[in-house]
Amino acid sequence: MASRLEEGLRQRVEDTVEQMRNIAYVIDPDGFISKAAIYARIYGVRPVGVCAEFRESKGVYDLSVRASADIDLNVLLNESATKFGGHGGGHPMAGGGRVPAGSLTKFLADLDGRIGRALGKKGQLVRA
Repeated sequence: MASRLEEGLRQRVEDTVEQMRNIAYVIDPDGFISKAAIYARIYGVRPVGVCAEFRESKGVYDLSVRASADIDLNVLLNESATKFGGHGGGHPMAGGGRVPAGSLTKFLADLDGRIGRALGKKGQLVRA
């Protein structure tokens, strides 16, 4: 049963992943958001994957963010989420957070830019 649920999540992410310059993301994939963020990174072919899940009762998106690149998601996620009235943090390659629903698009664009700048400082590939 568990493998069918995971395969369903994997397929939903592969079918719905969106790409920005440095991040790939999925919204409401109906499954574990941490696993969905990993799949978004893989299928979106980007150094960072993001999964956002809407929490209707609070009017926010809960976030899971996973990286394969050598960047500090803890700092980048916190700075970006805070800028839009949310919060975030975690570890250098894995983090989570929450942003108001109306700010998700701007948050994703801001995080994408921050990641691009961080990658550029480390001499890593930054997508045009």
